[in-house]
Amino acid sequence: MFFSSAEVRHSTKGLINGTVTARRSSTIRRPHNPQTELAPFALGVYKKTAPLTYKSKHPFWSFDATGTLVGTGVILETLILDRSGNHYTGSFEWITYDLKGNVTSDTKGELKAERITVD
Repeated sequence: MFFSSAEVRHSTKGLINGTVTARRSSTIRRPHNPQTELAPFALGVYKKTAPLTYKSKHPFWSFDATGTLVGTGVILETLILDRSGNHYTGSFEWITYDLKGNVTSDTKGELKAERITVD
């Protein structure tokens, strides 16, 4: 499990923090983060694209305060793991769509994360 920070370019949102859990089965779990409306719960997949480099994809659904579905989205990430396996850096793109499939936002930024350990 990693504690990650995402810095959003050209935004007043600043840093978005959260946890990410990757499994050997090439699946990823990104829990809901109430720190921002741009952080729904998302399950995703990843694949190794080069030594120490991974790409991931997290589709998600967006709901309003009443629980009504208002759109969908996808989080795309490129992650570069350091040689120790305890840190990664990378980039992300967060695309949201309305119910007709029109893009409503396209946010890009940088990622950094540190593995959570007992020590």
